[in-house]
Amino acid sequence: MEVEVYIYKAVLNDLYLNFQWMDNSTALIQVKVVPLMNTLWMGFGLLVAGLAVRTIVWRQEPIEAKPREEIGPAPKKADTRPTAKDKEYYESKVEEELRKFKQKKGK
Repeated sequence: MEVEVYIYKAVLNDLYLNFQWMDNSTALIQVKVVPLMNTLWMGFGLLVAGLAVRTIVWRQEPIEAKPREEIGPAPKKADTRPTAKDKEYYESKVEEELRKFKQKKGK
């Protein structure tokens, strides 16, 4: 059995023809259409070129870290706990809303 493969390349797809010749002068033909094959190869080429640029050509110099004294002291975190005055304010607001809700429900 002999096998012959023909490839027809177009812009948007590739056509693969696979001929398998039998002994009694007959052939088994297999046809396959592969869409966007050229686009796939172009994308792979762009990926390789981008990796080459990133790893070989575009070497960045490391940034030297400054000593802590030159940067300055670390900022202090603000105390975000509610004070007694805040608690009283929120409790009064909750009580007011509850009173309004009860008045609406009672009507």
